[in-house]
Amino acid sequence: SFAEVACATFAEVYMDRWAIPRKRTHAEDQRMLDKDVIPCIGSMRMVDVTRADIVAVIDRISKRGAPISANRTLALLKRFFGFAIERGVLEHSPCAHARAPAKENQRDRVLNPEEISAFVSALDQSNLSLAVNAVLRFLLVSGQRLGEVVSMEWEDIDLANRVWSLPAERSKNGRSPRIPLSARAVLIVREIQASGNSGGWVFANTKGHHVRADSITQALSRLTKQFDLDHFTPHDLRRTAATQISGMGVDRATLVRILNHTDHSTTAIYDRYSYEPEVRQALEKWSTKLDQILAKKRRSR
Repeated sequence: SFAEVACATFAEVYMDRWAIPRKRTHAEDQRMLDKDVIPCIGSMRMVDVTRADIVAVIDRISKRGAPISANRTLALLKRFFGFAIERGVLEHSPCAHARAPAKENQRDRVLNPEEISAFVSALDQSNLSLAVNAVLRFLLVSGQRLGEVVSMEWEDIDLANRVWSLPAERSKNGRSPRIPLSARAVLIVREIQASGNSGGWVFANTKGHHVRADSITQALSRLTKQFDLDHFTPHDLRRTAATQISGMGVDRATLVRILNHTDHSTTAIYDRYSYEPEVRQALEKWSTKLDQILAKKRRSR
């Protein structure tokens, strides 16, 4: 009976008799089976697969920083074992009660620590130009806006005092904030400086202008595909930094300053205090936490 056959063999039956006739996206099912299902449970007999085996497949995908792929693979496994039940191959599905690891709302996308590690290790292995690579790191470290980061000029940077003064005309809300540079942010800027670029734009392209915001977006899109990460945008890096900083108990007034949001509340109108010490402390805390997230990944390799 089919219950005795290996999952890899039944996968061919599933593809031929269920997925290919019914699904326009059947190639995606085949890709998920080949990539994550068959390497894990392909040699097991259908009847021997337990919920723990299913959870192990899903966890492996989540751990490499792809929770949305994990969701989709779980949905595929539910169909796969559902088809086996319809055919009378199995009585019960090992997927029953297995929970999807991630909420799928891409608009509120925040990277979890595994995804942050996977992203940074993808940057380490990528062949992106130094400027593009540095912008992507800087967005995560600083939580600043993409347009403001790419147009940073050397004259705006005071490395001795570790501060970036954003000129009012280039700031989205017309204010000229002083953004403290954390240890990690300083390292990124020094790396660019050491490469011999120290005039005009900090993140310069080969044409002598600054790298364009849309080039960063496209580069990130290619990077996520190349390293099989769930898609995210440069703005999601800003949101991730904000969420992490807020999760460390930083108060709203300081977070508003870090993100350079316009605060329309009455108190803000009277409040000309710059919050620079608090902002610096919060960004340093985030820099340290990022060090911990990335060190943990290195230890577990």
